[in-house]
Amino acid sequence: MIIFQDVCKQYRDDEWALHNVTLTIPRNEFVFLVGPNGAGKSTLLRLVTTEERPTKGVILVGGIDISHPKNGTLPKYRRSIGIVFQDTRLFGNQTVFDNVALPLKIAGESGRVIRERSLKCLETAGVRSLADRKAGELSGGELRRVAIARAIVSEPNILLADEPTDSLSPSAATDVMDLLMEISRNGVTTIVATHHREVVDRLRRRVVRLDRGRITKDLPAAGFDD
Repeated sequence: MIIFQDVCKQYRDDEWALHNVTLTIPRNEFVFLVGPNGAGKSTLLRLVTTEERPTKGVILVGGIDISHPKNGTLPKYRRSIGIVFQDTRLFGNQTVFDNVALPLKIAGESGRVIRERSLKCLETAGVRSLADRKAGELSGGELRRVAIARAIVSEPNILLADEPTDSLSPSAATDVMDLLMEISRNGVTTIVATHHREVVDRLRRRVVRLDRGRITKDLPAAGFDD
């Protein structure tokens, strides 16, 4: 599904965010991306979303060369990716339903599709009862669940989550990670960038560690410090 071949990313002459990263993530796999601040985790995610382009190397996703995309390929490709941002990027003055439905409205889906799919995703995330509440009234854990519902409403093949448990209580963090695991089991390739040691140790999934832009560990069924 996702292949990095000798990928480098340079922001300035003396600042390399990624160095010769080679990585393969098969379809439907769940991967934790760990490492200290500045290790290159967010850069790697932005390369997958095409917010950034590599300075060197090749990135293939589903057979598409997103490092050198052909004209017209990126809009469809971007619709195949769901993103859970660390700050959620929800509109606090809009309802939970409207926040989740937004990607479908932008895509021009019918009213019936928008309603059915949005409510289904809210149900999956365990927040359907909050559909008519304003996003600004929700707790941190509820906001993350709504953000996940919005990320999957377009039925993506890939789900990226950047620090989805940051600043949450232990119980809320457990709920959010269990939800991401459930989505992954339903056939969505999932990459989670996190500093949350307890979550990684509990779930024992594949762990890829970055340090100063280089992969220093890539282990199946690992803990945070294995």
